[in-house]
Amino acid sequence: MLLHDRITYKQDKMKVDLDDIIQRLISEKITEEELDGFQDSFLDNDNEQVVKRALKAHLNGIRDDRTEPLELDHLYSKIRNQIKQQEVSKKRDVKMITFKKWMKVAAIICFGIFVGSLYNSYQKNDVVDYTSVITAGKGSVAKASLPDGTFIYINSESKVTYNPSEWTDLRKITLEGEAWFEVKSNKSNPFVVHTPFYDVLVTGTRFNIKSYKRENVAVTTLEEGSVIIKKGKGKWSEAEINLKPGQQYVYNAQNKKGEINEVMTELYSTWRHNKLVYINKSLGEMIQGFEKKYGVEIVVVDQDLLQYHYDGTFENESIIEVLELLKLTWPIEYSIRGQKIIIKRKTH
Repeated sequence: MLLHDRITYKQDKMKVDLDDIIQRLISEKITEEELDGFQDSFLDNDNEQVVKRALKAHLNGIRDDRTEPLELDHLYSKIRNQIKQQEVSKKRDVKMITFKKWMKVAAIICFGIFVGSLYNSYQKNDVVDYTSVITAGKGSVAKASLPDGTFIYINSESKVTYNPSEWTDLRKITLEGEAWFEVKSNKSNPFVVHTPFYDVLVTGTRFNIKSYKRENVAVTTLEEGSVIIKKGKGKWSEAEINLKPGQQYVYNAQNKKGEINEVMTELYSTWRHNKLVYINKSLGEMIQGFEKKYGVEIVVVDQDLLQYHYDGTFENESIIEVLELLKLTWPIEYSIRGQKIIIKRKTH
């Protein structure tokens, strides 16, 4: 095979591979290794034309008559820059907390930025509108910084979504799950967190929000500064609530009622340091923390065990060591089936 033919064959094969990778990227079935390879393709200048052709083919497939003319060079540069920034962030900030070695899938997923860049409409004046997504997979915690300098930790099975181009007058993000925030102060440009149950308005503060939709409970814990709990699109009818440091607002989505409690705020964000602190907590309450920290599913056969209470701190222990400690206090036994742990009353 001649040199020219070999180069053409290599380019054609790379285009086929990129086509497949992009499809897997969109369907969220891409592996970490494939994602790394895809990013490397973007950062390799020799691949520029091949990558652009693959992008153009997929972008043309989703365009309609309302879409502005495609500025491929601008989009290509934008995605390259985002990948470079994300790589720096990953090396500096991301810490993986795992139960099994095979669970070490990246906590901050770069394809969120890429997919957002591909599938959001192109605005006039050749400005690309894109959405950024930061996620933490099951059994992991992610740390990241937002464009305004705000620091966030994202807990297991949580997601933060935002569009930097919309931050001119209002910095707004959407949270699904749990996150801890240290918001960069800017009174002229407030920071808003949208959750499935309510919105939280801040200007500069440290706080934790736990808002997993499946749990039907949203909890905002304020460590420093001030926040305002705002009505969320008609989902509940209470007046706006101003929290003070040391206070926690708990909203129950089932009965649509909320209450403010005075709490030790540091106990509600220890998860970001790979630590769980329980003071007079029931097994039912502890299970939620165990499942997020260790990436497991816990099933309790004897329901009365859920009311057992415990005081303790878990930091570097494995889930097996945690269960063995609980066995010293309670009459329980357990079995493990894959990623599922079954707890029941001890029979002998």
